[in-house]
Amino acid sequence: MWAQGKNPIPADTITGLYHPFRDAVATEYPNGTPYKNFLITDSIRQQYVWRQFSIEQLKQKQMPWWNPYNFSGTPHFANFQSASFYPLNIVFWFLPFTKAWNLLVISQSVLGGIFMYLYLRKGLELEKVSSLIGSLAWIFSGFFVVWLEWNTAGHVALWTPLVLLSIDKIFKVKGRKFRWNALLTFSLVAQFYAGYPQPWLYLSIVQGVYVVVNLISFGKNHSKYLTLPVASLIISYTLLLILILPQMSSTLEFSGMSNRTSDQGNVLEKVDWFLPYPQLIQMIVPDFFGNPTTGNYWGIFNYTEFVSYLGVIPVVLALTSIVSAVVDRDKKNKTSWKLIFFILFMFISLLLSTRNVISVAQFKYNLPFLGSSQPSRWLVITNFTLAILAAYGSQGYLKRFKSSLISLALLAAVFVALWITILSPQIWQSQSLLDNLSVAKRNLILPTIEFVGLVALTCLYYLVTSFKKTIKKQTLTFCFIGFIGLSTFSGIRFANKFTPFTNPEFLYPQTTVLSYLQENAGLYRYMTNDRRIMAPNINMAYDLYTIEGYDPLYLYDYGRLIYTTEQPDQNYSQTSKAFNRIVTTDFVESPIVNLLGVKYILSFDELNPELFKLVLEEGQTKLYENLNVLPRAFVAYGDDDYQTISVDQSVDILEYRPNQVTIKVNALQSGYLILSDSYYPDWKATIDGEAIKVENWYGLRRLKITQGEHEIVYKYSHTYL
Repeated sequence: MWAQGKNPIPADTITGLYHPFRDAVATEYPNGTPYKNFLITDSIRQQYVWRQFSIEQLKQKQMPWWNPYNFSGTPHFANFQSASFYPLNIVFWFLPFTKAWNLLVISQSVLGGIFMYLYLRKGLELEKVSSLIGSLAWIFSGFFVVWLEWNTAGHVALWTPLVLLSIDKIFKVKGRKFRWNALLTFSLVAQFYAGYPQPWLYLSIVQGVYVVVNLISFGKNHSKYLTLPVASLIISYTLLLILILPQMSSTLEFSGMSNRTSDQGNVLEKVDWFLPYPQLIQMIVPDFFGNPTTGNYWGIFNYTEFVSYLGVIPVVLALTSIVSAVVDRDKKNKTSWKLIFFILFMFISLLLSTRNVISVAQFKYNLPFLGSSQPSRWLVITNFTLAILAAYGSQGYLKRFKSSLISLALLAAVFVALWITILSPQIWQSQSLLDNLSVAKRNLILPTIEFVGLVALTCLYYLVTSFKKTIKKQTLTFCFIGFIGLSTFSGIRFANKFTPFTNPEFLYPQTTVLSYLQENAGLYRYMTNDRRIMAPNINMAYDLYTIEGYDPLYLYDYGRLIYTTEQPDQNYSQTSKAFNRIVTTDFVESPIVNLLGVKYILSFDELNPELFKLVLEEGQTKLYENLNVLPRAFVAYGDDDYQTISVDQSVDILEYRPNQVTIKVNALQSGYLILSDSYYPDWKATIDGEAIKVENWYGLRRLKITQGEHEIVYKYSHTYL
């Protein structure tokens, strides 16, 4: 589909879900354009526009510190997911943005497969066929597929095999270590800047333990050669800390001022937090609980968060490696400790992603980082380790009859149990459950066929070789071609079913309402009073400013200010209110809306004509002008509790750029200059060239001014330490 000119971006959801885009296509599509997957709209509401803003700023030789378009201004570079410094962003300098974006999406599977193959072949020294099986299992795994179009999480994960390979090579007694030092450093830095913190954290834990275990193993056998690899690792990790300091210091500062913890609520009461045990069935039957693209998903919460798919054949091969480690222990296997390492981390990741005493503890005691992170995302480790175990298992699958038979028997028992459950409707009382099980039945057929194919090929191998040992090698090759073919077919089907490719004209199309705003809004902001209109952050594609925003991190003070529009008499910190990452308000008549420079309101409803003037209509969407809007910058007099706002003073915004704002003011008396942009401590100001303190005034920026003409310059200046 990419070759046909379509984009691996869920752009069909823009014109399928949101107004005024739906209004613009209403003639051809009265109910909006048909869309394939509504679950992955984040990529067009966050990652695409964020990366585009970063690249535009860097091309202008500006640091992408600040996003002025959303949340009345918010830190941008500090947002980990902006991926501003990701090394592979270099493609954006040579290709149009959308083409470069598409290339990065596709590159996740390509590079992920190549890097995994290299690690399995050169690091773990597995056979070529086994390495191929492991790499294919990895790139068709649930984690890789469902996060593909975010263009961040997959990039974090794909560097892990290179990190582990570099570590292995550094611990070789012979060989040049400098190039592996360089590769390790580059891979670690690229992984960090790829733009998704949770998989980075979990993978970093695995990589860190891998270093320690490698160090212990190497030290036991080659203690006199230990100095060089240790020095090499110290150099690489020291360089890593230096190179990631800009991002890390910015993100930690932003996190400390954000509403992240309180916005999550009591996570231990959420049914959508831990991976439900029944949904582990999705490891072999990805659509047992349906699929969002077919509109029949009946599992808990979010398909994207809980699908652990690896495939029937890779799971059997992984089970074989686990059983072999217990039943057919081979003390001569030089990489046996690595096999045990991946088995242990596979179980640890499942333990931490599901609800149990240990996984609950990280939230009960609010462990740093772990205590506010979706635990089901440990599945990245589950998929990674299982893919490696599948590669290990394939080497012994047709050579160790006992282990293979046990593995097949275990999975056969699972399939039998599933079919008995589905084909025994008399034990189920609920009609809705019976309907759901009919979905499960349809989606169980193909994995069952894959399992039967695996059993048939296995039996064929043992049958043929028992009579004709001379063709053992040819039969082995035939069987593995069959394994790879069946597994790849299932993986491609899974990926194709979930992943949308869309027509270019759906990507941020133009509409009458948006054209009017682009021509008339200037620095004024707009807002909506319905979440079906102009989803937050999409405005960045049109250079429009809004008070709304969608981000896991947003400023606590700003959240409190917006909450005040709804509940002015309640204490924000003592309420259960949580915007859940999307900050909006429906209260268009609140004085705070005027204060924030909201000149235009997009609405489905008719608004008070004394306060709002109807400008135009496009389908169901009405565009109103706020008649009482305040300027983006104005003078106020009095103390904090009783301030008089002056809008007739000469206050002009001479320059308004993401990292710098210049204002000219002519004050008739001493007072305060208020800029209705979010307060953040990295914004510094000068008045007539002299530094002046920027005050936090209810989440906005305020500074004292004296009578007379002044030039005020705001500049963003981040201090790393």
